[in-house]
Amino acid sequence: MEVNKTLMAKTAPKITLSPPLWPTAGGPGQRRAVSRTSPAELTVAWRVAFKDQITPPVVGGDGTIYVGGFDKHLYAFSPAGALALKKKFIGPIMSDPAIGATGLIFVAPHHRPPTGLETTLCAIDPTRPKGDEIVWSVTFAGAARPLLPHPDGGVLAVSSGGVLHSVNAAGIERFAARFGESSSVGPTLLSDGTTVVLAEEGRTTRVIGLAPDGGQRFAVTVPSTIAPATALDDGGFWLLSVDGARRRMDADGREVAVLPPLDASAFFQCGLALRPDGGLWVARSQRHAGALIDLDPTGAVRGQVSLGDGAGPALGFIDGAALVAARDGTLTLVTAEREIAWSLPVGDPASEASGATPAPVVPSLDGFVTRVDGASSANSERQPCELVGLAAPR
Repeated sequence: MEVNKTLMAKTAPKITLSPPLWPTAGGPGQRRAVSRTSPAELTVAWRVAFKDQITPPVVGGDGTIYVGGFDKHLYAFSPAGALALKKKFIGPIMSDPAIGATGLIFVAPHHRPPTGLETTLCAIDPTRPKGDEIVWSVTFAGAARPLLPHPDGGVLAVSSGGVLHSVNAAGIERFAARFGESSSVGPTLLSDGTTVVLAEEGRTTRVIGLAPDGGQRFAVTVPSTIAPATALDDGGFWLLSVDGARRRMDADGREVAVLPPLDASAFFQCGLALRPDGGLWVARSQRHAGALIDLDPTGAVRGQVSLGDGAGPALGFIDGAALVAARDGTLTLVTAEREIAWSLPVGDPASEASGATPAPVVPSLDGFVTRVDGASSANSERQPCELVGLAAPR
């Protein structure tokens, strides 16, 4: 594995923004349950339509909602859905934005100069005057996705070709560690500072643990896995294979437990959501056979709830319930006892034909927000989308 290191900046820029409420589209770093009880009911409070694809949203500490657009723009909206910022970049923003520990917004637009595909990682301070929002930028080869904020205010990014880039809060690249040659999944940050990344190798996946300086801590091979690792408080982590097999790993990458596939004919790609009791929710993404499966702390099945169509990532609550979106645009709240409390249609049922995995539902300042896909035209390559704000009835 190749590791290139650069000098770290002595000081990072002083940023006075609020810490993020929901820093990554996939969850608060590792998809922990949110510290609020599940909503008794939700209604659609507002919608914003887009002619082209947007990323799932992230939410700042002040409630501002950010999405990246395939139309090369970063959008920011108030908690009420009013446009607060629209900034154009050099290329489409196809990777989810992320919000750093200091409140900086990280975006990674792709562009293709004569030398080949590149990503320019940008740190944005939305409080700066218009036109001067970019604090710093770093360019590297390949397309980067996804982004993961580092607790020190920096950010981690995985680029195509299997390279993990670690950039500090001052915009200095600490290292670029090559861990694979093909498509990759991750990163996930463990409690001891180890970064776990996954590299696809045919029908198997290489699981690599990288130390804070970019050096390799461990590398193991497991059956095909396309969902990011789920970190645990003890330094270990869970892996979920595409057939639903679960592997409990310790902090050194050793297998602690292996559980059989949940459904060899199904498809699991959304990862695991941690429950307050130590259990896990896992969504089955199979079209017309979606389900939310309840696992106990050992990874064994406690039961499941059929959702009718492919399910997206689950959002867990402190009371053990989970909110999940289906491909037909329906949100469903499942209680801790695996009962359906309510369902709410928020999207276009025709979008089911796209086969896309639903976007996660994200907590906002006074409700929730999500992205829903619209029905695309057969004559257009564009995928229309909506950003939808959800609130409890008054």
